[in-house]
Amino acid sequence: MSQTLPQPLFDPFAPGFTDDPYPQYATLRAEAPVYQHPLGFWLLTRYEDVSWLLRAGMSVEDRNVADSPMRQLREQLYGDEESRSGGLSMLDRDPPDHTRMRRLVSKAFTPR
Repeated sequence: MSQTLPQPLFDPFAPGFTDDPYPQYATLRAEAPVYQHPLGFWLLTRYEDVSWLLRAGMSVEDRNVADSPMRQLREQLYGDEESRSGGLSMLDRDPPDHTRMRRLVSKAFTPR
């Protein structure tokens, strides 16, 4: 007998989501403001929680991401971090590497 997953609270592929996503967002805030999707990624829907997380020193580097169904799916589709060519962009690095690279390119993005 096959096992079915429960309907997720957050489903960006649901009919009508792109027309009006706010009912799903309201449901998340009311029922599960910190929500782990069945694919393994997390959603934070309250300003205070997002603000805290951004100040808590979270990482953007793949090597720091915990194993999850979402990571496994990404690795199936694109390969693991070591096998991807092209290296990391500035946006995929944590400080101090990000800070050093940002300093190098900042003049190109500053109005004269």
